[in-house]
Amino acid sequence: KSKEEYKMIKISEILEIGSNKKYIDNLIKECKKENIIPFIGAGMSVPIYELWGDFLIDVSKKSFDSEFPKKIWKRIEAGEYECAASDVLEELGEGEFYSALTDAFSKEKIKTVKNMAVNLLPDIFHGFVITTNYDRILEKVYRDNNNSFEEVSYHIDESDRMNELWTRGNAENRHYLFKIHGDIETERSLVLTEEKYKEKYAPGTIFRIALETIFRNKSFLFLGCSLKGDRTIQLYKEIQKEYKLYGYDFVQKPTDEKEAQKRARELSNMLIHPIWYPKTDVKHESVKVLLRYIGKQVNQVKKNSK
Repeated sequence: KSKEEYKMIKISEILEIGSNKKYIDNLIKECKKENIIPFIGAGMSVPIYELWGDFLIDVSKKSFDSEFPKKIWKRIEAGEYECAASDVLEELGEGEFYSALTDAFSKEKIKTVKNMAVNLLPDIFHGFVITTNYDRILEKVYRDNNNSFEEVSYHIDESDRMNELWTRGNAENRHYLFKIHGDIETERSLVLTEEKYKEKYAPGTIFRIALETIFRNKSFLFLGCSLKGDRTIQLYKEIQKEYKLYGYDFVQKPTDEKEAQKRARELSNMLIHPIWYPKTDVKHESVKVLLRYIGKQVNQVKKNSK
């Protein structure tokens, strides 16, 4: 363990990459003003839970058809997560699929979060939090830090009350957790399959209107998200073309220069400032280093201003 810590990248090294220093300084300023909403993806729940694509490939092996996992693997490779989930559900049947899902993402798996980057979030973000994750890690982290959420919602109902709750909660930076794709313990809330995504993200739905309003209102720090063009990110991109609110993301920088430029361009087209860290950091320890640094800066000012 001490060897791992010894190899850990220093914040001074991260600050020297590309435009990192400028973007990190800007991000800290915005965090101090409580203008940043953290958008939490599956990467922040690793290693307690596996990534969604890995889960789908694993569960596809329950099929008696030996060719089926290859089909799912190809879907995942192509970024077709919604179709992959629909295929697995159809192949195994609802009972088998949801049983595997609730086992894989059960809260019983959460033993300790102390050494995870997600544990640093309550130091920085005391207001609105949004996630695509089904698990209960964020609830535990905030509860353990004596800062439980006032409201946790899975947006099950198409109701105006729900829309108002989230749009006002976001505008006022209330301490709410919005689990946009549902919660593992409420099966009917889960947005997993292509059919369910189409239903939720259809133009004019209360869900979509709430999400559009939230994306128009504040800047986001994306954490543990691949930002590879799923529906949520497509909607975010559409909104930002008009509203021009820059977001931030901690991103592994490809070692190949052309690949790095391609990724930078993709993020630039989404109006997202990349804060790079080395591709060699396979355990993503840099995310902890960055969050710890940002937390210290934000809290330093709070102490000084008292």
